[in-house]
Amino acid sequence: MKTLIKTTFFFAILLASSISYAQYNAGTDSGTNGYHHTFVGVNTGAVNTASYNTFVGQNAGRVNTSGTQNTFIGSNAGYKNTKGSSNIFLGRSAGYDNTEGKNNTFLGNIAGINNETGNYNTFLGWYSGYRNTTGSYNTFLGVGAGNSNLEGRYNVFVGRFAGSKNATGEKNTYIGHSAGNNNTTGKNNTIVGYYAGYNSTGEKNVFIGNYAGYYESGNDKLYIDNSSTSSPLIYGDFSSNELTFNATVSIGDVTTCPNQDFKLYVEKGIISERVKVATVDSNDWCDYVFEKDYELNSIKEVEQFIQKNKHLPNVPSAQEVEENGIEMAEMDATLLRQIEELWLHMIELKKENEALKTEVAELKK
Repeated sequence: MKTLIKTTFFFAILLASSISYAQYNAGTDSGTNGYHHTFVGVNTGAVNTASYNTFVGQNAGRVNTSGTQNTFIGSNAGYKNTKGSSNIFLGRSAGYDNTEGKNNTFLGNIAGINNETGNYNTFLGWYSGYRNTTGSYNTFLGVGAGNSNLEGRYNVFVGRFAGSKNATGEKNTYIGHSAGNNNTTGKNNTIVGYYAGYNSTGEKNVFIGNYAGYYESGNDKLYIDNSSTSSPLIYGDFSSNELTFNATVSIGDVTTCPNQDFKLYVEKGIISERVKVATVDSNDWCDYVFEKDYELNSIKEVEQFIQKNKHLPNVPSAQEVEENGIEMAEMDATLLRQIEELWLHMIELKKENEALKTEVAELKK
């Protein structure tokens, strides 16, 4: 009985040992060295000496030697990988040229096919990251996305042919079909929209909207638009801290605003430490009151106007202000006009008063 127990225990240990180092090989000339591997297909892992690899498909991982924890699925996937580890290549010839690149994920036929030593890349889609060789930390999602990238780093391209011709540009984010397509060396660009920034070549630009910044070649620009025109809805220049709005901007519920002929609407008002209002023409100001040919209303005429209209001449009524609002520069000029007219009346009254004093003095003599 003791002999049977010992024998059973021995075979159990042997079985457990064989399971822990289990191999699976299927295919002519598939590799048999290393342990914890699964090689399925002709020449898969043919010269492998490492462990924890899964190669499925003809010539998948064909020349892998010391690379570990790789998963290559598809004919010729990871074919030239030698030392690269922790890679996932799924698709025909995906990651074909990878030699030492690590922690890459390439999904799609010929995705990342030319990658050699680039690390931490994620390429998803047929032809995505096609020419990448040494570029690292890139994320390309979409057919042909980033397909010309050679050594650019920290790029995110999402969309069919997004960043397609980027070669060495870094830290770019392109989202949309053909977004940033022809920007080859630009850095720090954010481009979002169908064909946005398609022909742009600059750096540190932000283009948002279909065709936004389509032809822009400068740096430090902001375009928010839905066309390829040179006058986008919103244009900015980061180098000079300038921002131009070609569109109407509404803040809050301004549906009840009586006048719809302005570029900016703000509900409940604006508070500011300083406001400067410019006039287009000097004639908009009221110095003309002091011209010799200016017709000054008499005090009697002003009195009659007030009695009839319940407001001063040339000053809008309360009803007009309620319906149309006021122009600040125009209103300031109107109020100044009233002050200037008052001064003219005061000067005239002073002259009359002095004349009366002189007349009374003469009578007393």
